[in-house]
Amino acid sequence: MKVALGLALLPWLGMSAALIPVMTMSGAVATETVAIGNLVPAAAYSILYSISPLQSLVPQALIEIEVRQGAAVLASKTLHAGDSDFYTQFRVPRAGTVAVVVRATDAGGRYSLTVNRWPVSGMVKAGAVARWQDAMTIPLGETVFASGDDEEYIPLPGTTRKALADR
Repeated sequence: MKVALGLALLPWLGMSAALIPVMTMSGAVATETVAIGNLVPAAAYSILYSISPLQSLVPQALIEIEVRQGAAVLASKTLHAGDSDFYTQFRVPRAGTVAVVVRATDAGGRYSLTVNRWPVSGMVKAGAVARWQDAMTIPLGETVFASGDDEEYIPLPGTTRKALADR
């Protein structure tokens, strides 16, 4: 659904090139590092890491996902029984390999991992924007497309109200 919607938006954004699949894989949820090679700063990328069935995640299950290039964390999210997938767009600061680092605790089920390459557009968010210093320019009168899935939809178990308000 998310990819199909993105494809439908390409002509509207003035982009003629379609997405290019970089990799698709699946398997049992486990602690692992998946290397994704040949990524370049001149492109935008999206990642979807999804766990199924949802019933396989017990209440204490946590799956930390990080998209890293060297020491730089390009995107991250912790999955749990209330939020079992992670979709975000990102760009790499330099050409090379990116690692998807998965740390699973008490997690079962299977995962699906999809990485796609997209045309670069200033109208599509590509990276974490948690601080105003990282914000992208939004031209007046234009529509900008983004995903907020890098933020928690349902807070992690044990998150205090103060921690939620401070975010």
